[in-house]
Amino acid sequence: MKSRVSFLALFLCVFTCTAFCFSETHVGKATDDYFKDLFNSGGDRGNGVYSEVTSFGSNPGQLKMYKYVPASAPTNAPLVLVLHGCTQTAQEIAARGGWNQLADRFGFYILYPEQQKSNNQFVAFNWFQDEDIHHGQGECESIKQMIDRMKTDHSIDSKRIFVTGLSAGACFTAVLCCEYPEIFAAGSVMSGIPYRAAGPNDAFMAMFQGKQHTPEEWAKLVKETNPDFTGSYPRMVIFHGTKDTTVNPINLQELVKQFTAIHNINQTPTITNTVKGFPHKLYQDEKGQTVVETYEITGMAHGIALDPGTGQDQGGSPGSFALAVGLYSSYYTLVSWGIAPNPS
Repeated sequence: MKSRVSFLALFLCVFTCTAFCFSETHVGKATDDYFKDLFNSGGDRGNGVYSEVTSFGSNPGQLKMYKYVPASAPTNAPLVLVLHGCTQTAQEIAARGGWNQLADRFGFYILYPEQQKSNNQFVAFNWFQDEDIHHGQGECESIKQMIDRMKTDHSIDSKRIFVTGLSAGACFTAVLCCEYPEIFAAGSVMSGIPYRAAGPNDAFMAMFQGKQHTPEEWAKLVKETNPDFTGSYPRMVIFHGTKDTTVNPINLQELVKQFTAIHNINQTPTITNTVKGFPHKLYQDEKGQTVVETYEITGMAHGIALDPGTGQDQGGSPGSFALAVGLYSSYYTLVSWGIAPNPS
């Protein structure tokens, strides 16, 4: 059994209750049976195969592994990791975000790590626990082993491995991109926090107030964990609601500082425009490549942004932590990664 600090239960209780209170479309308790019904009734079951993988290594983080294999995937297909939020399951984030249907459309595999209650009472990834956020340890190592298993079992393009997550899963997305820059091409943080913004004793401050550092200070936290790394860090796209009272929206700008700094570019956006009416910024390097991208979802509370419908860039199933606001963050994540076409 992994060790846990006494602060954890109180921290996650406040995290969960706040998110539920301010989620505009909370529809009740998320249970495995509920989301099995959602899949079976045409939610986001997809046309491929969603299944659990029970053997993938020593699994020091004691996580569960699920995968989605699309009905048809090309040779050397991309792999997308999707990390659920606090109180959620892998099946819930799949259904709410519409990820399996997107995998069928665009031909990529999905890996869904899932937290267990034995590790964390509220099934949140332990983004603030030192023993879980470093190479070869805890939950980081478990997810690395899952990726290796996917590469063994399927034709995966090692240069197109991506990761996204919501809330606690978003925080862990930042962890993975900073701990394993040699693995990930890009990430997508949805209502998250910078890498190493907090430990168990100051997670409240990082969530509700935000931790503010200079770009150089944020970069140091990343580079000191990989002092010998000389390659390129993953690109990053960030989505955050301006009315999020669970994870302070200031964290969007702190993430911008961290990821622009590790890419050695300044914090002035190269391009500023709107997408679906929402402020959108692109931060490009000297070669004109976008390495950091942000979407500020005006008026949105804590959750992922959805735009239910049948249009090219529409989708998702609204519910807890999944808000119909007129922009489909799953789709625009794939646009940022070069997997889906930009409809504009």
